[in-house]
Amino acid sequence: MKGKKEVKPTLAETLNFTSEPGRHSKLSPVVGSRIPEIELIHLHREIFADYQKIILPKQKLNVFPLSHRQEADRISKEIFAQYIEKYAIHGLTIENAVRWSKVGANKTRIHDLENQYNTWNLEVLASPPGDRAHILDGMYRPAYLVALWVLMSVEETNNGQREADDRYSPVDKVLAVTRTLILTDEVYKRTFAIPLDKEVDYDNNFILFGKQIPQGRLANFYRQLESEYGSLAKALVSEESLAFLGYDPSMEMKKVSPKATDKGQANVDHNCVKIRYPELPTTPRSHGTSGGPGFFAGRTAAPLIIELTGSKPTLGSSTEEVD
Repeated sequence: MKGKKEVKPTLAETLNFTSEPGRHSKLSPVVGSRIPEIELIHLHREIFADYQKIILPKQKLNVFPLSHRQEADRISKEIFAQYIEKYAIHGLTIENAVRWSKVGANKTRIHDLENQYNTWNLEVLASPPGDRAHILDGMYRPAYLVALWVLMSVEETNNGQREADDRYSPVDKVLAVTRTLILTDEVYKRTFAIPLDKEVDYDNNFILFGKQIPQGRLANFYRQLESEYGSLAKALVSEESLAFLGYDPSMEMKKVSPKATDKGQANVDHNCVKIRYPELPTTPRSHGTSGGPGFFAGRTAAPLIIELTGSKPTLGSSTEEVD
């Protein structure tokens, strides 16, 4: 009696997270799962191109004293696990959703060569908890929120996409940056036992359409609005959102540089919690490599732009590229 014939995995199966952590082939349920949301934001690009241009380079994520980084990572790990629970039926876990690496990390790369030796896939790299890449000026950003950021880029990439989609590039970080601000705020409040509805003063403001909005207020507003609409994209394009941002289509809005922020103009809010950091030594920031060896023979992967800033890093803020 002949033995049962061994069924070999396909190349797409081999190059997927179930076989190799951090790999997402066309078989991955994560790939392209949020494209409809990006398309909805893109319909309102005349508004959200400005939103992304201002908020992306000025977001402040390194808000945790080093003494609290373990607690911040513990809480952010819970949030990460909850976020990917929708993919659990397909075998996605914290361990295989991204590849934890100290080399060339916090990036998503497209490997787009397809032949008998290669097949299209995304490679997702994230710096591990506690890594120096998460420290800036003596302050820490939660590692699992960074991992979630790079995983969200997989959700926003179409099957077979060969490079960053120029159609969406002006607004392709709107959802990720808003989600990250909401979750950073949640981790901070849970770390320091602050009620979720309190507004934390992160000493960081955004000027949108001539209106100044503190980071903590923006996080609170969109957390609540998303709960009402059931979708962050729908919340962002709602009438309430546009009014909150100060957008008025009947007026010609004055374009304000992100550098024009005047901290003294912020409205006083007695429901606001002011951050007071302990004196901490400045910690040099570790810059990872932006490239790295190509995984496939004769082919170097083209990076997909998914860092925490769409332009040059802004030193002194916590919104530099995730590397």
